[in-house]
Amino acid sequence: MKIGEKITKLRTQSHLSMNALARMLGVSPPTLKRIEQELSQADSSVLSQLQTLTGFPVEKWINDKTPLPNEVKVIPPTTIRTVINTNSKDYEAEQAAWRHFLSKLISELAEGNQVHFARKIGLENAFLNKMLSGNLKITKATMYRVGQYTGRYDWLPAEQRPGVGNSGPVHEGQALKRYLDEKNTKQVDLARLLNKNKATITTYIQSEKLQDRTWNAITAVLGAGYEEIVGAPEIGAPESEPRIVGPSVKPYYAPIEAPDQYTSVMLIPVRDRAGFQYSSYIELEGERINVLTDYLERLNRITDPAKREEEKVRYVVIEIDGDSMEPRLEAGFKVLAYQLDSSAWAYQASGIYAVEFGDQLVVKRIKDNTLLESGILTLHSDNPEGGRLSVPLSEIRNIWKVERIIDGRL
Repeated sequence: MKIGEKITKLRTQSHLSMNALARMLGVSPPTLKRIEQELSQADSSVLSQLQTLTGFPVEKWINDKTPLPNEVKVIPPTTIRTVINTNSKDYEAEQAAWRHFLSKLISELAEGNQVHFARKIGLENAFLNKMLSGNLKITKATMYRVGQYTGRYDWLPAEQRPGVGNSGPVHEGQALKRYLDEKNTKQVDLARLLNKNKATITTYIQSEKLQDRTWNAITAVLGAGYEEIVGAPEIGAPESEPRIVGPSVKPYYAPIEAPDQYTSVMLIPVRDRAGFQYSSYIELEGERINVLTDYLERLNRITDPAKREEEKVRYVVIEIDGDSMEPRLEAGFKVLAYQLDSSAWAYQASGIYAVEFGDQLVVKRIKDNTLLESGILTLHSDNPEGGRLSVPLSEIRNIWKVERIIDGRL
């Protein structure tokens, strides 16, 4: 039974008009009609609301092999409000306890230095600050990630705490696949819920670690927590010193920095990349961002102060747009990139680069550099659906080598 048929059946056995159910789902009646007729897809907000209204899990709504039971009806609004109010109290208490736990870790593991702690666990301090102030929700996925970095799971009941022995990190992509298989949920269905293409889900499943915000989206549409999908690490492992594990992107283990250890670098945000011309952008003196000088690794090899200043201007920070480089780089990530001399373009090996040509600035992967042989540079997307570009040498104005992710933890 397809989802459109299930919604029609739900309306019938709940004795609701299309207008009434549309209001409950937060969509217009014409939109609901198109969903019922399979002319339009139900997005994640509709599916989440269907689960809230009925208690029927999202994975069963999207599974064509699962019919809608006759007893499933829309829960009366008074019942829904009661459930929401009860959960709200539990939620606030849980969030307060987690904020207290994070503050305790900052005191114990970083001598009270929040900036140092944020880098140690691989979070941007701005995000951590919002969590601690209550302005940003702390998810269980984030708490488990903190545990993976620090070996501390004190926020869990004792009987649920995983061991911190050397069992190694979980392969999150394969854990996601196992969960989907257990729930008879197709990858294409998850792609539809997340408004992604199937190739993106395939890359998720092939990835050892997924970003926190990817997990936040997945858990929201599947209606299951991170620990339910991935499973906690083995319980009862021998006690040991806290270990550092986590995402494949190397976390920030820099020492505590003073303000003078930052360098102002030009930022190229997505909004400024339409009809992009780097030479004109420099003249406009666009937005800038402070980056730790230690991240500008090429400067460490230069002792001449004047030469170091010249090299600094070669660095830029670029905001990622779209999903063509997922799962490595997601929309909104910011990467640090170094501008290459044109004489070095033809000798660049495999890696991720930003290339300016025509009126575009794109971030892509170079696999086989054929500039010397053919005068053509082929740029590949990590996401198979992103395709590739072939750019003649004559059209290339600038190439930057992407060296580090500096913002993209959540």
